[in-house]
Amino acid sequence: MTVNSMARTKPRPVFLRTRRGGPLAALLVRVVPVVLAAGPFGFAGWTGGPALAQDANAPTRIDRSGAGADTSARRPTVRVEELGAPGSGSTGTLGDGSGGLGAGLWRGAAADEVAALIDRLPAAHRSPVLHDLQRRLLLSIALAPSGETRAGFVRARLAALLRMGAIRDTAALAARTRAKPEAPFPAIRAHFLAGDGKKACAAVATVPGSTAPFIEQARIACHVLNGHGERAEIALRLLHDQGAPPPAPFENAVLAVAAGRAPGRLAKPYPLTLTLLSRHRMGVKPAELKRLSTGTLIALGANAEALRRVRIGALERAAARGAPVGRELAALYAGVRLPAKDIADAASVRLRDFDARARLRLYLAAAAAKDVPRRLRILAAWWRLAAAAAARGDDGAEILAAQQTVPLLGGIEPAPAHQDHAAHIARACFATGRTGQALAWYRYLKQAPFRNPADLHRLTALAALATPTSEDSIDSVATWIRYKRWRTAKTAAAPIADLKALLEGLGRIDDFPLLSDGADVRETTAGDSAIGETAASRSVAARRDPALLAVAAAGQRGLTVLRVLTLVNGRSLRRLPRRLLRDAVFGLRAVGLDEEARRLAVEAALVRQL
Repeated sequence: MTVNSMARTKPRPVFLRTRRGGPLAALLVRVVPVVLAAGPFGFAGWTGGPALAQDANAPTRIDRSGAGADTSARRPTVRVEELGAPGSGSTGTLGDGSGGLGAGLWRGAAADEVAALIDRLPAAHRSPVLHDLQRRLLLSIALAPSGETRAGFVRARLAALLRMGAIRDTAALAARTRAKPEAPFPAIRAHFLAGDGKKACAAVATVPGSTAPFIEQARIACHVLNGHGERAEIALRLLHDQGAPPPAPFENAVLAVAAGRAPGRLAKPYPLTLTLLSRHRMGVKPAELKRLSTGTLIALGANAEALRRVRIGALERAAARGAPVGRELAALYAGVRLPAKDIADAASVRLRDFDARARLRLYLAAAAAKDVPRRLRILAAWWRLAAAAAARGDDGAEILAAQQTVPLLGGIEPAPAHQDHAAHIARACFATGRTGQALAWYRYLKQAPFRNPADLHRLTALAALATPTSEDSIDSVATWIRYKRWRTAKTAAAPIADLKALLEGLGRIDDFPLLSDGADVRETTAGDSAIGETAASRSVAARRDPALLAVAAAGQRGLTVLRVLTLVNGRSLRRLPRRLLRDAVFGLRAVGLDEEARRLAVEAALVRQL
């Protein structure tokens, strides 16, 4: 390692999180979600990627004169502009046909504004819809925003993906971005991300004279990878003597691995030392899971060296934050062996005992059921427990239960034998985005000769929000409102106001005259009070986001999605003030993301117990 004693001490920026895998396919299978770190993540100097597809996101109303129009209409007018030439940051992994948000995603946006908003994106969403939308936004093949800070735009995208725990996506995006010979740092980081220590260290060797903190730390990591632990310790001492020691997590990890032991505490994962720690078993207590990032939770759940109960708890928490880990969680469930009596008694679990072990018992019992009626009885017990937990304030309980149980429904179709479970099945389908199946169960329940009014009303608001047209939902919503007032006269105004706000966001409030007159609507909810937003402390106008409304009205898709994501900022949709929730739904619809807007509205209705 080269040490320049005359070099000025450089500040150590906060490094970003990631994990390592053997080949990329095994990236999340052997990772230990630990410590690590080094230097700025900076993907500066990266050039453009593959050719771009044409923008398929044509707005519904176009003003070719560029003069604009009345934006109060339900489908706002936008201007037609030239998109310009591809440049740095234009690459991605998702095109128009694979989930991308369009080549014109960043039309009219400035690179510095976009990068600043991406830096504010949360590491976890409690909404699966927003989690998926954030991933698609960051991976879309789109013409880069204008400005001189496009390198910062690329860096911000990769950093946000790492915070989400999307390591495969991060490595795939990094691989599509070429580094200039004079700027090898991105290539080195990409090799570490992909778990290729040989290529990473070979790239480090091409910059022998550099004293950049990242390169010096990369050399230390390569010493350990090559089996030279003593050299790594000497290099660390030299850095201390120079007055520029590396970050403590990086140093602790290197010293621990060089000494043949695991680090004593869990920390954020970073590229340079992930390869050093892939074979170490980490001691993590279940109580510590709540403070871990989503990415670290996913890695911990995939780490075969960790205790199974800790892995299950980690994946359940990640799933509750919107991460798509259902298959991995089911595989962990299926691998557990419990006494036959525990499985047989699973359906008798009480609400106070409804925890990870109870969910495991319910899963094993349902999977072992040899006939459909028995399986549905077990799943129904699970759904009732999840609904009760959600009513008590566990915002993600129902969506988590849906993610775990829908795969067990197989090819079960609406039939008289399953009528008692129709409402639960439909809600589970709504929660997992299976709108067609959910509506099929809803229509069946409406036509059933001896239907339960309570079951039907548990689906009415969801069905009204999930369909692009009102069809026969006007009368159904009217009945739902009467039912709400009859069942909970004192609190009926809050759910009615919630439904009104969501329908306004979807531009469908005029379809429901009974809601559009504003009767029986309160401006505050328990959720507003929970985050300190009441009519007394803040005005109605102050609880709205003018920046979101402005970019949505201008048809700027990328900025609109960014504003929606940072507006919600990982908060529960149950606690988000309804006016902000309405604006989030409106923003998605205004830029042509109608399906995403409807799914977000349905998800909010589920979480808010409509």
